[in-house]
Amino acid sequence: MEHPSMGTGVEGVVRRNASDGTVTIAGRVTGLGTMPQRIRWIAAAPVTRGIGFSGSGQPYPNRDIALEGTPNRGIVDSADGTFSIKLAGIPAGYFSGLGSTYVPPLVEFLSETRDGKRLHTSLWINDTAAPYRWISGAPAPLRPVVPEPGSIGRAMYYAGRDTMPLFDNQEAQLRAKGYPSENTGRGWPQAEDVKPWAHVVPPA
Repeated sequence: MEHPSMGTGVEGVVRRNASDGTVTIAGRVTGLGTMPQRIRWIAAAPVTRGIGFSGSGQPYPNRDIALEGTPNRGIVDSADGTFSIKLAGIPAGYFSGLGSTYVPPLVEFLSETRDGKRLHTSLWINDTAAPYRWISGAPAPLRPVVPEPGSIGRAMYYAGRDTMPLFDNQEAQLRAKGYPSENTGRGWPQAEDVKPWAHVVPPA
């Protein structure tokens, strides 16, 4: 359960431990060259799990709240820019631009050399922290693209439903637009995301 990731001046391999949900990243800050540097890193707090479905797994409303009190932070004194860090869990996503832009789970790095050179960059972890859990429509693509008239997402989620065969109910449509299967090989979604009510006692 691992995949490579690359950012501006940083690269690494993201691994997720399926047994306890922790995430480790082994990588290198390449933007400052091969030299001693102090690497400060921070990521949003892990996804929250509430007792009710509606409030569980939601992204944070902004960056400040996402980083407040997060256990996902640390400092690495590196001799050549390499690092190995461990996160308490998958960082939650959050919103920017007054709730209009979804920022997927990522780790921010601030690296500084002894002579004062600095690099601020980030490394992508996953498309979404928890499937189907976002506030203002479907997450935008990771790479900026020009929206097409037939794009599905956000306010246009239900566009074209009248032309889809065999969609008689909401459940059928949601299943057809299911969580991207290519992400399951990375260990996402978690077991509780696939069947969130599997261990819930039915009402009497």
